[in-house]
Amino acid sequence: MTPLLTELVERCDTLRRRVASGGGAEVRRWLKDASYTLCVVTGTRQLDTALFGLRGDCRPG
Repeated sequence: MTPLLTELVERCDTLRRRVASGGGAEVRRWLKDASYTLCVVTGTRQLDTALFGLRGDCRPG
């Protein structure tokens, strides 16, 4: 995974946790923006699909 993808995945994971723990509107907006960027970069339409695809590529062979 490239450094950009790694950073986006980590950002999305962190923001998802913050939203789940009661993050406000600003945190939800950051998650929406990060999710959109990750989906554009990976050519997907849903965050879960992008994350699954990227993490599937990282499994040891």
